[in-house]
Amino acid sequence: GAAGLDHWVNQITVSSDGKTLYTVNGKNALGAGQSGSSVSVFRIGDGGSLTFIQNITENINTPTDAVVSPDGLTVYVASRSAVTSGSKAVISVFSRSSEDGSLNYTGAIDLGTTKGTVDLAMSSDGTRIYSLNTDLTLTVLTKTADGGTADFTVAQSIKVAGNVELSPDGKTLYVCGYMVNGPAIYSVADDGQVTNTGTNANNPSEYRWSTTVAVSPDGTSVFWGGTHLWQGIGYANALGLCFDSGSGAHIGQRLLITDADDAASGSYAGMTVTFSRSGGANTADVFT
Repeated sequence: GAAGLDHWVNQITVSSDGKTLYTVNGKNALGAGQSGSSVSVFRIGDGGSLTFIQNITENINTPTDAVVSPDGLTVYVASRSAVTSGSKAVISVFSRSSEDGSLNYTGAIDLGTTKGTVDLAMSSDGTRIYSLNTDLTLTVLTKTADGGTADFTVAQSIKVAGNVELSPDGKTLYVCGYMVNGPAIYSVADDGQVTNTGTNANNPSEYRWSTTVAVSPDGTSVFWGGTHLWQGIGYANALGLCFDSGSGAHIGQRLLITDADDAASGSYAGMTVTFSRSGGANTADVFT
C-alpha cells in the first residue's frame, strides 16, 4: 500500500499526463465512512509506484470527487457541504504544480444552493462542469468569457440522482442513481445544455440501484454497477444509446426481417414494417 493515507479511499483520479494520482478520502458520497476527510496527492513513478506528496484537509468539507482540467493546471474538488462558513461554495479550485502535482487553493465555485456535490464531470475543453448534487439535481456550469479557473456560472439545473459520466466526444451524459434502472441518458447541446433522451432499462430487475457508470475511451461502450439488489457489471453498446450527435446517426444497420409464410411463398409483396420510438415521433426523424 501507499504511505500517507489514514482514511477510506472513496475516489481515485489520475492526471492526464499520468504523473499524479489524487485520492478522495474519508466519508463517501452518501456520508458513510470515517470522519476526517481529506484529499491526498501522490507522484506516480516507474512501474506505477506511488510517492506521497501532500495531504489536504483545509478548504474542503467532506470531499466526494476530484477532476483535473484537460490542460492539467487545475484540480476541482467536490464537497458534500460548503467549504467556507456561511457560503454556498461546494466546489474547491486548486492550482496544480507541473513539477510534483501538488495543489494550492485558489478559490471556490458557488452553485447557489446549500446542498453539496456528489460527483463531477468536465468537458474535454474545460469550459463546462457537470455537478451532481446531494439534492438530486444536476447543475451545468459554464466558464465565463476570459474568466479564471473558478469563474463558472450556473447554466442549468435539473432533477437527477447518482453518478455522472460524460462521453469522450462530450455529446452524451450518462447518469446512474439510486432506484434507477440503468443509466439515464442526456444529450448535450453545443451550449452545454442537457436534455433527457431516455433510459437504458434492459432487465430492470437486475440493474436496479445502478450507482456508478463508466464509458470506454472510444465512446462505444457503457458500463455500470450497482448495489443492494444486484451484483456485477451492466453493459450496453453506446451506439444503441446515443440519440443525437448533431448529425445523422444510424440506429440500425444490416437489419434482416423475415416472415415464415412470406418466405415460403417466395414473395414479400405488400408486407408493411412499422417503426416506433419512445416518446412519440420527432420532426427531426429521417427514414431512408
